Amino acid sequence: MKKFLKISTIVLRILCGLFLIWYVLYFLFGDRLALRFSNREFASVFTQILVFAAAVSVYGLFILYIRSNQKKWINILLFVGGLIVGCIPLLLYHGYLQYRCGFWNMEQISEKMIFDHLQNPDETVQIIHSKCKTGDFESVDTLYIKKTGTFLDWTANVNFEKSEKGDWISR
Repeated sequence: MKKFLKISTIVLRILCGLFLIWYVLYFLFGDRLALRFSNREFASVFTQILVFAAAVSVYGLFILYIRSNQKKWINILLFVGGLIVGCIPLLLYHGYLQYRCGFWNMEQISEKMIFDHLQNPDETVQIIHSKCKTGDFESVDTLYIKKTGTFLDWTANVNFEKSEKGDWISR
């Protein structure tokens, strides 16, 4: 039984660490990734879920260091300190990041499909018009989009070139 608890504690610490790393990488390097959500409503919900998971992970790491053989005041400090430090991901997002025009705050206004692939209907070229929810920043991007499943799409910026044997048709 003791070995099972030790293994489960290690697994929980690894999961908490992975959520924290995911949180940091999402907000630092997420705009450089070639993935985007197919459903734009899920993208904003995903951001909220990730922020909450990061806050719970910080608190969970503090809770996992509470031991019954430690002095009571150390356990109380870990409990209260976990509550306070666990609020940092929430405060960072809702106090700072939520008001920035990052990719997580962009609202897609319109999309226009300009090319389809003849042999693979999951590949398209689209013009996407986006606007920041918190400011006046607008962007128009021409993207190559390849559906990878129900939730995610691979994207890449498009550079137009003349093709002699292309499989693309104009819409």
